[in-house]
Amino acid sequence: MRQLAIDHGLPLSTAYESLWEGLSVLAGCAPDLAEAIEGARRSGEGHVELDGTLIPTNAVKIEGTTRGVDLFYSGKHHRHDINVQVLSAPDGYRYGSPKPARAVNTMSPSPGTPASKVTSL
Repeated sequence: MRQLAIDHGLPLSTAYESLWEGLSVLAGCAPDLAEAIEGARRSGEGHVELDGTLIPTNAVKIEGTTRGVDLFYSGKHHRHDINVQVLSAPDGYRYGSPKPARAVNTMSPSPGTPASKVTSL
């Protein structure tokens, strides 16, 4: 979050205020599991890959669906994290996303560009 805030010229508190909105937009663009598996079948893939990462946050305690269980606390890592999972093709590209024309995306928004003006990641 700190680097995203710096990249876009935002105070860290503002970046955290927009966290759920950004995650909702990203989640809304993703196919559900059945759509991803059907996409793999149509493209002739023999398997799909599921991977995930824990993104550290400085979230305060938020009660989850189970009483007394913190929504974002990772007991294994002893810190607050957001668990982000990705289902991808064997070549590593997420289903539903176009492959880049080159290996490295150099078309990043300039620092200070408001998030509302960014059209692609």
